Amino acid sequence: PGASSTATAPMTLAPTAVSAQLNSAYNLAALTDPALLEDRNRAFEEFRRSYRKYEQIECSKGELKEKYAQAKALAAEVSDLSTRISALKTKVQQLRAERAATGQAEPDAEEISLLKQLDGTKEGFRGKASDLQQQRGVIEHYHLMIEQSQKQLARDFNNWYDCMLKQHPTKATPAAAAAPQAAAKPAAAPTVPTTALQFPEAGRAATAAPSGSARPPNEAEEELKRLLQLRKK
Repeated sequence: PGASSTATAPMTLAPTAVSAQLNSAYNLAALTDPALLEDRNRAFEEFRRSYRKYEQIECSKGELKEKYAQAKALAAEVSDLSTRISALKTKVQQLRAERAATGQAEPDAEEISLLKQLDGTKEGFRGKASDLQQQRGVIEHYHLMIEQSQKQLARDFNNWYDCMLKQHPTKATPAAAAAPQAAAKPAAAPTVPTTALQFPEAGRAATAAPSGSARPPNEAEEELKRLLQLRKK
């Protein structure tokens, strides 16, 4: 009975500067099962759930997914407006060519109507492009925040686990004690594909050449600059 009691006795982290820091951010009272030291990966999952702001981080991940969906919808609208601009420009050019061939100097009612539609579509394009730019900034902020939290979580876990191994060496298996710190990795944050936030060729959409195609991922920043330049015109 005495040996069994010793084997299953809860483990605690002795008071140190590290334990004081961890206690403020984690519910270490929930991490007293000696079996945790036998499996570093399982220990990490339990440690992650003990984070006092765990629900807040999970909520941020959910919000990031929503922001990504909104950005994807905005990107589709921008692409559609870009295509419409190209089509209107083509129609206007065709009418002007026909007018020049007949010697007519003044634009007719159809051309005037198309020009009004073109101006309105361009204005809508600039507005949606601006919204997409802002949404992308929000998404990058969420990614940075989650990434920083995950890195801090991994560092805190390694500090806690190593301290526990030193203070309770008999409760860990040889394999767990020898496990490298790299074994504890934070769960990945939701990934926003770069291609989903690409922008259509705003420069070409504002001129005569038809467009609407997406830029390669490595040119996304250049395309964003083109959108900003177009919005200023």
